[in-house]
Amino acid sequence: MAYDVDLVMAILEQFMSQGQSPPTSPPRMRMIACERRRSRSAENIDFEFQESRRSSSASHGSKLKVAKLVDRYLQEVARDVNLPLSKFIALAEAIPDFARHDHDDLYRAIDTYLKAHPELNKSKRKRLCRILDCKKLSMEACMHAAQNELLPLRVVTKKSPTYQASSRHY
Repeated sequence: MAYDVDLVMAILEQFMSQGQSPPTSPPRMRMIACERRRSRSAENIDFEFQESRRSSSASHGSKLKVAKLVDRYLQEVARDVNLPLSKFIALAEAIPDFARHDHDDLYRAIDTYLKAHPELNKSKRKRLCRILDCKKLSMEACMHAAQNELLPLRVVTKKSPTYQASSRHY
């Protein structure tokens, strides 16, 4: 492989694991410590809790940016003929669903991977395309996908009452 996908995957997993569950209430240990220190006011405790919630929101925003970066990285590494399908899929699936507002960049990466790996059989192409949510494609990407001969699945996406992308049977 021309790229160190394992390293990127390890970094991505570590990053995504940070702030997994945003705080919904002040941590118990912090409350106990605050109860012992009578000099702290309830306002300070509430302020700290609000700050921890803001940092979780910042973490959410960071995950959105990292998702975009990873999808562009996937487009780059997809060209590597030695990149195993399992590593490509694992990297794509490491991004939580909430972090991808659209799947256009992911679709481009999948299309690039399919072009670079023409030897993939139908079941492997299906496996690859399962990571794509066609409902999250833009009109342009949807139209391209509907006509893409490399895709092993039927692509039908309803974008508006007046538009329905063409579909194909495989």
